[in-house]
Amino acid sequence: MLVGAAVAALAGMIAGAATLLGGAIAGFGSLAYAIASGGNEPRPEPKRVLRAHLRAEALKLAVSIAGLAVALANLPAQLAWPLILGFVVALHGYFAALWFERS
Repeated sequence: MLVGAAVAALAGMIAGAATLLGGAIAGFGSLAYAIASGGNEPRPEPKRVLRAHLRAEALKLAVSIAGLAVALANLPAQLAWPLILGFVVALHGYFAALWFERS
């Protein structure tokens, strides 16, 4: 949200909203992954875990690509960069969270 606010301050509210939309698309992809990878077995087989992970990653990729495609098709061309910026910053935020989780 900080990047969306910064973009809104520098480029206008509509560009800031496009940045937030990009972050939301990344969030929906991650939500799709979380739902699809589910499973509540206490000690699942490694093969089942791998299959669930691959299936969930494929769904996350499909949701992300579909969301970006719909957004880019319906937004004016000048909002493409803020949208992609929001998407990329959100993904980097996930990696930063993983990095600090391990420390």
